[in-house]
Amino acid sequence: MKVLLIRHGKSEKSGGGQIDIPLSEKGLLQAQKVSQYLAKHQPIDRIYSSPLTRALHTAQAIGETTGTPVQVDVQMMERTSGIFDGYTNEEREERYPSEWLYFSNHRAEAAPNGESLFHLDERVSQVMDRVVDASSNDTIAIVSHGEWINLFLHKVLEVPLYHYPMFKVKPASVSLLSFKKTGQKVVHYLNRVY
Repeated sequence: MKVLLIRHGKSEKSGGGQIDIPLSEKGLLQAQKVSQYLAKHQPIDRIYSSPLTRALHTAQAIGETTGTPVQVDVQMMERTSGIFDGYTNEEREERYPSEWLYFSNHRAEAAPNGESLFHLDERVSQVMDRVVDASSNDTIAIVSHGEWINLFLHKVLEVPLYHYPMFKVKPASVSLLSFKKTGQKVVHYLNRVY
């Protein structure tokens, strides 16, 4: 099985977490570019997407261009940073100085009303167990978010969570992995932008 990990295009504002921030004009263009590239170069059997608009619009652009239906999966949502969702780092520091200072130095923990890195890791594991089938010859696309994709890559490469974040996942980037029947996992490429 081949798995395409696709981060949504650039959103109107960074730091969204689980706040439903849409794609910016640039993000809409990025979604079109990646969809056109995949339509020409990479057949896709199934597309899964986070329900958050920025990911779903990216997935729908890919689905429309490739003729592949999109299945929404709430487990693919970005990690929520609780009270910090929807704010840039500068806004977080201004609004919640002591809480932000603590959380920015303890990223694995849950922010107030947020989700810990370990909980997100569990969600990623559940999705992998459900949709990745090494005995299949299908190619699936997962359209999600930076932290979610980062943890997926950590799991595939068996990188311990204390190294998080190991990857900088660019907006509208594509990473291609293979899962073999033998148990072997292959990373073909990471973070390609079209």
